[in-house]
Amino acid sequence: MNENIGLQLKLLSNDPIFVKDIPVHCIPLKKIIQIGFENYLMMINILCITQNKVDSIVNNEELNIPTLHLSTFEFILGVFHNDTIKNYLIEILSLVCDVSKEDIEVDMDNKKINIGKKSLTEDMFEEFQNVVRYRNGLNENEELNENPADERTRQLLEKRKKFREKLNEVKKNDSSDIDLSDLISVYANNSNLPLNQILEYDLYQFNNQFIRMRMYEDYMMGVKSLLAGAKSEDVNLKTYLRKIDTNDDDD
Repeated sequence: MNENIGLQLKLLSNDPIFVKDIPVHCIPLKKIIQIGFENYLMMINILCITQNKVDSIVNNEELNIPTLHLSTFEFILGVFHNDTIKNYLIEILSLVCDVSKEDIEVDMDNKKINIGKKSLTEDMFEEFQNVVRYRNGLNENEELNENPADERTRQLLEKRKKFREKLNEVKKNDSSDIDLSDLISVYANNSNLPLNQILEYDLYQFNNQFIRMRMYEDYMMGVKSLLAGAKSEDVNLKTYLRKIDTNDDDD
């Protein structure tokens, strides 16, 4: 079993995923709803800031400061000086690591964040961010890589970027404003699962199951179309018994 499959299996469970000795817990939808979905995503995005974003902030020409390099961890340590962001980071770390807010403190001298009796350090921070991203459906950062490994990868990333731009344009012109509550309602209706059970999912689990449901429905629609006399070349029939691949949206 390769490492990626092992991670995916862990993400489907409610057990914490450990980065060294730091746990990354499953945050259920019902807890996210209590916090407020937008507030929750804002805190996650602060904690999971990318190196590209850090570089764009610290090297902003309008700031008129010499070019410098800060790692994401150094940036996070630095913004702890801002009381508002500090409170956001303490709250999200307490949720993700399942500790009290009082158990989180920054040790600037030793460049670490103490979480209870354990410490989050720079050498493990990138892996920690990646697991948090995965648990919250924020792992699709391919377009942030300005130097893809090969031409095929570059083409795929460019294709996905164009697709998302089109999708965002459609959303701007769509007055329906479908949000998380609508998606939860749709999934509950189609899966026949009680809402209280669905609200125990975290964002990764919900997204995984929602996409799988859509794959199944697309497959059944294709089968029905063929049975009704549609030509096979006009039906893009894909079995739902396959890996979930967001590239399918690009077809």
